[in-house]
Amino acid sequence: MYDWLAAALEDEALVVTANRRLARILVDHHADRQLAAGNKAWRSPAILAWQDWIRELTSAADVVQTLPARLNGHQSRVLWERCLRGEISSPLLNIGAVVNQARDAWTLINEYRVTLEDVVQAARGRDQGTFARAARRYQASLEEQGWIDDAGLPGLAARLVAEGETAPPGRLVLAGFDRQTPAVARMLDAVRGTGCRV
Repeated sequence: MYDWLAAALEDEALVVTANRRLARILVDHHADRQLAAGNKAWRSPAILAWQDWIRELTSAADVVQTLPARLNGHQSRVLWERCLRGEISSPLLNIGAVVNQARDAWTLINEYRVTLEDVVQAARGRDQGTFARAARRYQASLEEQGWIDDAGLPGLAARLVAEGETAPPGRLVLAGFDRQTPAVARMLDAVRGTGCRV
């Protein structure tokens, strides 16, 4: 099933998977092949999940300007809760569930590169309006504090690659992507612009 993997790794490509589960499966498959070949030790394969590769690219950037500080998942949840509580006053509301939904929507907005202005203009009804206002607060907080969350990292990484501040590998092999969101396409365009074969 993964016959292509050996050739990709021998060619010193970086294999980037759509998720961490597939990355683990490919690493295990590579280990099984090494053991079957009688090897007792081998170099760790260059296999990373998309989100881990994006983090690696941004952390390896050689930049003069200061990069935004990355918020982890817990910090992002706390910020979303603060922003949503500024818009919702009901004590009966399960704010934890609303925070999770807002974070999921924020991730999709970033993946599809929808502007916050488009979100505000498209908002219909009370719930959508509440989300749009809370998203504005959230975005303003990120900008004021010099923070970035996981949803914003692909855009930052694409900019850093395009500006030559961080270097992708010479060859990139994608695995498990059933479709490419605009954020993924932007990143791949930036990578191709450096001469990387995708």
